Amino acid sequence: MAKSGKRIPISDAKSIGNKNGYNQVIILAWDSETGKTSVCTWGKSLVDCDQAAQGGNRIKKEILRWPEELCNDRPLRVKRSINKKTKHTVQCSFCKDDMVVEKQNPNEGSSIYFCNNCRPEAQKFIETFNELDEKLK
Repeated sequence: MAKSGKRIPISDAKSIGNKNGYNQVIILAWDSETGKTSVCTWGKSLVDCDQAAQGGNRIKKEILRWPEELCNDRPLRVKRSINKKTKHTVQCSFCKDDMVVEKQNPNEGSSIYFCNNCRPEAQKFIETFNELDEKLK
């Protein structure tokens, strides 16, 4: 029977991760008869997905010695999210009013936000805090 050397479907890696309780899966396959190798990655969240792909790229580059141009894969859902900003509702950390911010994902950036009305007051507070922090060092 001829070897096909098919790519491993991402759905297989996803199935392994979900079945066994993992957030990231990296599969390295090797056929001793043909010498063909295949690397497949999956991550549960967007961050997991990106980190698993980075791990797969390192395996391809540092262990398998694949050509550089084949060691820079980025998952499609990560590529899509890079340029996509969505609106998220957050609360001003001072007055607790709701406000809308644009960012790439809800876990990105600071968890402290200040509305336009509270920003000058907040800036004074932060400067005072930083000065005290420097004095304590």
